[in-house]
Amino acid sequence: MEPIIAEQLARSPGQVLTPFQRSFIVSTFEKYDSYAATAKICGENYSSDLVRKYIQKVKLSGSPGVADRSGRPALVNAHTERRICRESRRNRRQTLGDISVNILPDACTKTIQRTLKKNGIRKFRTIKKPLLTPSRMAKRLIWAKLYRHWTWNEWQRVMWSDECLIYRSRDSNVGWVFRTGAERHDQCAFEGETIQGGMKLMVWAVIAGNKASALHIHEGNVNQFTYLECLEEYLPEFWSDLYLQHNTYDIPFMHDNSSVHTARIIKSWLEDCEFIVMEWPPYSPDMNPIEHVWTWLKRALFRRHPDLKNMLAETQEDRDYFKQCIQDTWATLPPQYVENLTRSMTKRSQALRVAKGGYTKY
Repeated sequence: MEPIIAEQLARSPGQVLTPFQRSFIVSTFEKYDSYAATAKICGENYSSDLVRKYIQKVKLSGSPGVADRSGRPALVNAHTERRICRESRRNRRQTLGDISVNILPDACTKTIQRTLKKNGIRKFRTIKKPLLTPSRMAKRLIWAKLYRHWTWNEWQRVMWSDECLIYRSRDSNVGWVFRTGAERHDQCAFEGETIQGGMKLMVWAVIAGNKASALHIHEGNVNQFTYLECLEEYLPEFWSDLYLQHNTYDIPFMHDNSSVHTARIIKSWLEDCEFIVMEWPPYSPDMNPIEHVWTWLKRALFRRHPDLKNMLAETQEDRDYFKQCIQDTWATLPPQYVENLTRSMTKRSQALRVAKGGYTKY
């Protein structure tokens, strides 16, 4: 046998046959018609049993090829896969290592991760929202059921009010940069932000239907007396506009249950003016559409005035400029955006009923 052929026939025990070795076995067997003779000619590590099994496979398949080996048996079968998915839902806050220890100790975390990903399950960051105790959930559910029959005709008459604190140095817009994975910690990937102090202003407004009131900026701390001055200045005029539009006195006013809003002097003034105050469930900012208006205001403010976050001085002139920027941005609030938010109340209350008073996507 020529050395080059002997070199190509050399193999280790258990090694998969190469295409040359397979064709040589077939041609040699066709010539001698003997398993033992074929194995002897092929050389070391070719047993007659190996030749026999391979020739039988060729006869059955009609091809000299050999199917790929299955490899090591998979750790995760269909049953184990279902157990892993059930375990991830049983305790959604546990780690991949915990699931591995409880279900499949021999599997690494990557195996568990791939199995969950195959079933559309992966780890997500939790969404921070106010804590809802069973009693709070029950009150939220009662509220949702109370207004379950309301349509746009009723929701558009509700006056939604709230306060919001705006920091001059905190841009709520998410910054994006083009970079490679290796540039993750390069200077281009960072954006500076003032952490401590900084100028801030408390603002208040009310919306209804597609309308928004003028924006009130509080001077100093907000208490029951400053809040009363705000209501006296803006609420009667806004209510009158809605009355002329809808020709009805059924115009509820909504504000949350903060101590300022529930002060005796505030309740007394609202009763004297005969405002209909909507009962509000505790810890329910997701049911107040004006919350999304504040998000819009903060983002639009820094898009229109990007210089604000780089201003470090806190003079009265800077404070007046900050106020003017907020008022200019508020004047651009699209009425259609406000209407879309108030129109969502039907879906919001429905989502709250489905969640049985729990958290919603809003």
